[in-house]
Amino acid sequence: MQVAYSEDVKGVACVEGGIFGAQSGSPSLSDALDTARKHERNGDIAPLKNLADSPVFITSGSSDWIVPRSEHKKVESFYKEFGAKTYMYENDYTHIWPVDKPDSMRWPYKPCKSMAMIPFMWNQGMQNCHDDLAGRILRYLYESLDPDFKLQERTDKWKDLGVL
Repeated sequence: MQVAYSEDVKGVACVEGGIFGAQSGSPSLSDALDTARKHERNGDIAPLKNLADSPVFITSGSSDWIVPRSEHKKVESFYKEFGAKTYMYENDYTHIWPVDKPDSMRWPYKPCKSMAMIPFMWNQGMQNCHDDLAGRILRYLYESLDPDFKLQERTDKWKDLGVL
């Protein structure tokens, strides 16, 4: 989405995802770049020059058997080709979305590299391994776009903040 609408979308997080064009398999970096440039020439997507200086957060788990680290490296190379500011958050996680919740029956602590659970069965793929991935992503993206931005630490009191 960020590649296609880069005039409006100024940053992106790629969480256990693939390279541009990966919906039809696992294209090579060269094929993904060629496809993006072809879509740009045809006017199907925004100019690729808009990706320059865009913050790109990529998370890559070495225990992810669904999207291997080599795919994440291609994502990183793709964005670097267009001058984006990439940050690769390498970890030993499986194919999960790590969260930092108080331990409970609903959110029992489970190591992020635990292969004991099949992804997306409990908590829609989220795993309480005490890593606030959403906070990491927001901090990187927003601080990259506005150096004065300070992410307010998480709260369960959204109503008090006027959000709900």
